[in-house]
Amino acid sequence: MKNKMKFRIDLYALKSEKANCNLKCSYCHLDYFNINSGFDAGLKTDFTDLIKMCQKAIGSEDSSLKLHYSGRADPLLVDKDVFMRETTKIRDQFSSAEIVMTTNGIRLYEYSEVIRLSGINKINVSHHNYSGELEAKVFKGIEIVRNNKMKIILNVVATEEVLKNIDHFIRLGDKYSISLKFFNLISDDKAYSGELFARFVKELRGYCSEEYYEDTIKNRIETSSKAGNRISIKLAEKFYNRPDACQNCPFLKKCDESCWDTIRLTPWYIKPCGVRKDNVYFPGEQNLSILKSKLKSGGKFYN
Repeated sequence: MKNKMKFRIDLYALKSEKANCNLKCSYCHLDYFNINSGFDAGLKTDFTDLIKMCQKAIGSEDSSLKLHYSGRADPLLVDKDVFMRETTKIRDQFSSAEIVMTTNGIRLYEYSEVIRLSGINKINVSHHNYSGELEAKVFKGIEIVRNNKMKIILNVVATEEVLKNIDHFIRLGDKYSISLKFFNLISDDKAYSGELFARFVKELRGYCSEEYYEDTIKNRIETSSKAGNRISIKLAEKFYNRPDACQNCPFLKKCDESCWDTIRLTPWYIKPCGVRKDNVYFPGEQNLSILKSKLKSGGKFYN
């Protein structure tokens, strides 16, 4: 692993084995939870047990984990009691874990109290080109959660629509004093998405301050609006720092993963790689040697 062990936890899977988000975004990659068959939906394993399986397979007792609530649909679509129950179990087992959540923000307002009690460290709110009353509702929730001392970042995918309305996003960041983080569009047509992102970065430059530099370690541009609000631009993924399993992977050319070092968890399976489907581990296999082999093939450790 690059730093601490990292897991993406599909909380929504506790509600349904089918992805039914409250938004339908054409560019959503379901956070690479793209296994729709081959598992028994009736056989579920606790997330805490799945994490411990991975630790044992890798031979790590490090409690310094990063757990990210995301998945095939918004994590706040589970009931509040389920959200608290799962978070409490995780906190009881991994008290020093860093917990992050990515949400579209639609339910932030009504879930603000359980979020406050959950011990989540940071929330990424993905702006999905909504406007009007829905956007106002999202930012009402953002303000309440932030008043509870929660760190909030607004994630924005650089689509054609966003390119046409860059000034709107800059104003949102300035108005609410919320950091903006822009991402390249994930597309099968990489020539198009690369050209679009180049146009986007060029246009965005006109809204930024003179403090504009590339962080080569985090692979992003760090800058700010002319009003001083922080702006990050996540650059296209680089592959030179990955383990041999990734470098030799036959699916490498299809890989857009910036979270390549993260293990994905549902109650039914462990997914070592967002792109590959041939190395998914099902807890019913009950073989840590097999799990270790699959984690290694997914680039999850170097030795």
